[in-house]
Amino acid sequence: MTSDKFINGENADKAVLYCRFSSENQREESIEGQRRECLEYAKKNGIEVIAKYVDRAKSATTDNRPDFQRMMRESASRSFGIVLVWKFDRFARSRYDSLEYKAILKRNGVKVISATERIMDGPDGIIMESLLDGMSEYYSADLSQKVKRGMTENVLKGKTTGGFRQLGYRIIDGRYVIDETEGPVVKELFRLYAYEGMSIKAIAEKFQVLGYTRFDGTPLRRNTLEKALASERYIGRLKCDGAVNDNAIPRLIDDATFNKVQERRAQKRHCGGAFQANVEYSLTGRLFCGECGEMLIGESGTSKSKRLYSYYHCKGARAHKCDTRRLLKEDVENTVALLILDSLKERKVINEVADRIYRAQRQDSTELSRLKAQLTNVQTQIGNFEKAIGMGIITETTKSALLRLEGEKSDLEKRIQREQITSRRCTKAEIVASLEILGDYLSENDMHKRALFEAFVDKVVAYKDGKIVVNVDVFATKAKIESIDGVVNGVRTEKLVLRQ
Repeated sequence: MTSDKFINGENADKAVLYCRFSSENQREESIEGQRRECLEYAKKNGIEVIAKYVDRAKSATTDNRPDFQRMMRESASRSFGIVLVWKFDRFARSRYDSLEYKAILKRNGVKVISATERIMDGPDGIIMESLLDGMSEYYSADLSQKVKRGMTENVLKGKTTGGFRQLGYRIIDGRYVIDETEGPVVKELFRLYAYEGMSIKAIAEKFQVLGYTRFDGTPLRRNTLEKALASERYIGRLKCDGAVNDNAIPRLIDDATFNKVQERRAQKRHCGGAFQANVEYSLTGRLFCGECGEMLIGESGTSKSKRLYSYYHCKGARAHKCDTRRLLKEDVENTVALLILDSLKERKVINEVADRIYRAQRQDSTELSRLKAQLTNVQTQIGNFEKAIGMGIITETTKSALLRLEGEKSDLEKRIQREQITSRRCTKAEIVASLEILGDYLSENDMHKRALFEAFVDKVVAYKDGKIVVNVDVFATKAKIESIDGVVNGVRTEKLVLRQ
């Protein structure tokens, strides 16, 4: 018979429960089952349970178990003498971890007891406990191997590997199928980010205005869109544990668009300083040093008078490899904005831009293109059924399918009409008038500046003599606008306290 009075002291009979279930097809009831058997064991053996620690959907092969770590820390208080588990594999599935954590508990006067696996005292008990730890580790390793093997097979066969439902797809019979509602949203996301230069935040706001949501009605938040832009599944690629299948999923995005998005994401990762001290730096990612070629990033500092200053700082200068001074944010952004707006006041430029915008309107929106493609497909199917009927192939199935297709056709035609109404095309005179107004408009609003730079600016180069060169890109037409020397001043000379 095992002795349950392991530890001397007033808290020797006080225990805490540790319960855990992983994602291995276990449910919440698993926790309740563990808890019930542990409590029955405690009552039977005169043990007082004073607390419970629970980790849900956590594997014992990792230390990333919040409640487990909290229990280990609180064991130092010596407020309990027993950790009661359902089975030893709930505590750890690695012999090394099991020995390490049990040693820590032992130093704190705590013993680990299993409610279902009895361990004898003495040498025999040590051998039995080691054997159970070894079996737990074997089970964990064997299960992991089987799971990986199954997931690899799924990848090679083009089947889902589980996890969250990918934006743009549904899962039917274990395979990915393009969702007719979410699929076009994914295409629009990639188009706006790759070719319109919109930020993820701006795209999320636009989608909210348009009423785009996920299949369950949840809004398309920034982190959801950010994860989508990084996913290779949209180019048909499915990967898992080294296995790769480039044709596992119906493709939503072409390679050129996907690669352009990844290039922009990589550039954004190295920009830094886009938002510092609650200040938006609208030229981040577009502003470069004319002396060393490094990017200028946003920083802010507080002067002795506690006034906050925002500026752009060359990465090379930060690393003491360039002698370019910091540039005041307002100076450089206003200069770039004025250079663009002044160029838009020229009649030749206005006419050229207006002409390009007017011609660009001939292209259908993504949604309109999708609806037209669906209508063409439905009309083709209707034509095939009509041919079959003309050949005398008339059945109840044929009739019902034809009626269904006619209904779809009518619905698509109405949706196309609504889309054409909402996306009204401007006349050239309206576009010219708008550009003339824009030429006289300089806003101090960071959001307006960002929109102006995203629409027109490809790259800005700042020189230490204050000269600014703006590389503009308007509808694939590239040009350069240069400022006069010394137009942009450096940051004030008093010492600033940097804000990171």
